[in-house]
Amino acid sequence: METWKLIILGVVAVFVAAILIEVWLKRDKSQGTLAETLGKASNVRAEDKPPLGMEAIDMDVVREAERLNTNLERKNSIIRERYKDKRQ
Repeated sequence: METWKLIILGVVAVFVAAILIEVWLKRDKSQGTLAETLGKASNVRAEDKPPLGMEAIDMDVVREAERLNTNLERKNSIIRERYKDKRQ
């Protein structure tokens, strides 16, 4: 046989041997569920996570903007009421 054919045959033989060894080593191990596998890797509790879709939002900035808007609305309503009283 030619040399290049022997090299390809050798690579295929090593690949098949690796697959057989892996199957032999894992034959008695039962595979866990995906939830068990992911649960082991995750150290984050459900209470620590933000609501779905809100992960990238800085809630402190949102709360500050809401507080500012509330204050501005209150001040505007006071000014409007004073202006109405003066016109009447």
